[in-house]
Amino acid sequence: MRAININASARRVEVDNRLSLHYYYRIADNLLKQASIYREEKNLIDLYIILLRYSSLMCETIPSHRDYHALLPKEKSTFRKKLLDVIDELESLKSDVQRQVDELNRGHIDQSDGSGQIMYPARKSRQIFTLSRHQAELHPNLHRNKVLNIVKLNLRSCCR
Repeated sequence: MRAININASARRVEVDNRLSLHYYYRIADNLLKQASIYREEKNLIDLYIILLRYSSLMCETIPSHRDYHALLPKEKSTFRKKLLDVIDELESLKSDVQRQVDELNRGHIDQSDGSGQIMYPARKSRQIFTLSRHQAELHPNLHRNKVLNIVKLNLRSCCR
């Protein structure tokens, strides 16, 4: 069984300008729909991953699209509000997700495959999204495990 970590699951998607901007917004809406399902199921780890993907798409990918600056300010404002709500939810989920991951790691520590990743028979292992050493050096005022702070920093460039 292959291990999955949150870091890899929430990585940035590069923009493809051949795809319309509305295509990316449709993806964002689908991510929010999936998040609603995980929220109803009380599946906090997958909810956290989906919300991280959404925030990455809205803060990093979409603003890089060539048609992004043609959006009306009202549309940008609507998308920015959704993004801020998602960031607030990510902040509220982080400690619970960390606790669940820690419990899974403690409960299944004997099932390690020797690669440093912990394998689970019924559920794949997950790790909390953390700052890389490079990101921490770029943002020395941030602490490790503070990815939401980076997302907030990116908000300044988002939705202009």
